[in-house]
Amino acid sequence: MHDTNMKELTSKEYSNKVLGSWLGRVAGDFVGAPVEFVPYPTIIEKYGNIEYFPEPLVLPSNPKKLKRNDI
Repeated sequence: MHDTNMKELTSKEYSNKVLGSWLGRVAGDFVGAPVEFVPYPTIIEKYGNIEYFPEPLVLPSNPKKLKRNDI
């Protein structure tokens, strides 16, 4: 059965989604590797408890509008 609410993707949109998913996977592997298979108490002992989460960075939808000092 075909879902008529799904949007057709152009080749460029599809490529961007595939690239984004792979970059997310690579970033997750890179960031998580130092603590993979390490017990939680050991992580807390070594790195401490996370008490601060920075505000998410929101970029304009048009990168050309971004000024050098905006980030």
